[in-house]
Amino acid sequence: MAEYRYSLVRYFADPIRDEPLNVGVIIHSSAEHHIAFRFDLRRASTKLSSADRDSFKHFQEELEAIEREEIAWHTARFENIPVSEPDFLFKVADNIGNKIRFSAPRGLVTDKLGETFDDLFARFVSAEVSIPPGTTKRTLVRQVKEAFSERGIGEYVKANPTVQGKHRDYKLKLGIRHSHKTFVEVLNLGEGSEKDYRAMAAVGRLWRDARGLRTNRSADLCVVVHYSKSRVKEGEQLLKDDGVQVFLDPAAVLAGVDIERVRDWD
Repeated sequence: MAEYRYSLVRYFADPIRDEPLNVGVIIHSSAEHHIAFRFDLRRASTKLSSADRDSFKHFQEELEAIEREEIAWHTARFENIPVSEPDFLFKVADNIGNKIRFSAPRGLVTDKLGETFDDLFARFVSAEVSIPPGTTKRTLVRQVKEAFSERGIGEYVKANPTVQGKHRDYKLKLGIRHSHKTFVEVLNLGEGSEKDYRAMAAVGRLWRDARGLRTNRSADLCVVVHYSKSRVKEGEQLLKDDGVQVFLDPAAVLAGVDIERVRDWD
C-alpha cells in the first residue's frame, strides 16, 4: 500500500461570496514519483472568463508534461513549485489563489490508485454534473457552437469543413480559423470499450493522414468525446499520441482557440 495526498481544484466565480465549484482533482506522492490530475469544467462553463480558461489551459499543459514524464521528476515544477517535494500540494494550496484554488491536501493509502482516483473524481466532481439523456452528435456540435456564440464569435465557426489528407479528403463537424486552423470532431460513444476504441483509432488514423500534408502541419484537431457508458482512457491516450486534443466538455474547445485572431474561414 502506498501513501498519497490529493487536493480538489475549485473555481470561485465570485471570490467574495466564497461559493466554490469543484472542477478537478490532483493527486501526488513524492515517494512514488507520481502525479495525476483531471479537470471537468462543465459546471463552471457559463461562469468562466477568457482569463480563467487560459489559466486552466496553462495548468493543464504544465501538469500533462509532468504526468507524461516529458520532464524529469526531480526537475519538474508546477507554477514554479518543485513536484519532488513531499509538501508539494501544501505549497500549491498556499500559493495559488483568487478564482482558482487548490484545497488543503488530504491523505489516502491505496494499492489501486486508478480506481481510487476515479472514485475521488466521481465523488467530488463528476457526480455533481448532470449529463442530459439522449445526447447526440448534433447536441455536442450545438454545444460547441453555443460556447463560441456566448463569446460573440459564433459566426466564425464553419460547419462541415473538409480537411485534405494524403490518401483522401475528410469531412469534419466544425472548423475555426484563428492563428491557425482548428478542426473539431465529435464522438458519441456507448457501444462498449472495443467498438469505442476502434472509433477513436479511426479518428487518429484520419489525423495522421491529414498531417502527412505540409498544409496541415500547423493545424489542430480537437475531439469532443461523450460517453454514455464507461470511459475508454486507452482510446483517449491513443488520440493524444496522434496529436489530437481530447475534450469531455464541448465548451472547453474554446480554450484552445486564439480568440483575438479569429476570422472568416475563407
